[in-house]
Amino acid sequence: MKEQELFKTKFVRGKKESGQLFDEEFETQGEPLTCLGMTFENDEARRAYFTEQLRQKLKDPEFRNIEGFPKHRGRAIL
Repeated sequence: MKEQELFKTKFVRGKKESGQLFDEEFETQGEPLTCLGMTFENDEARRAYFTEQLRQKLKDPEFRNIEGFPKHRGRAIL
């Protein structure tokens, strides 16, 4: 029996700051997905939600003072 693929990926141009020529992105079929007990319309909606949550946390100087936290600007972290 052939193993079912959980994720399909595609290669895209690497982000400038990554130093990579190509990156691998996950493709979804637009199906709802559950992550950390929350259901999202699709992977893009999930990514947007958590990116916004991180953006809000980055405004908190105490959050940025956690030991080992990257010393980059918010945009580079996002």
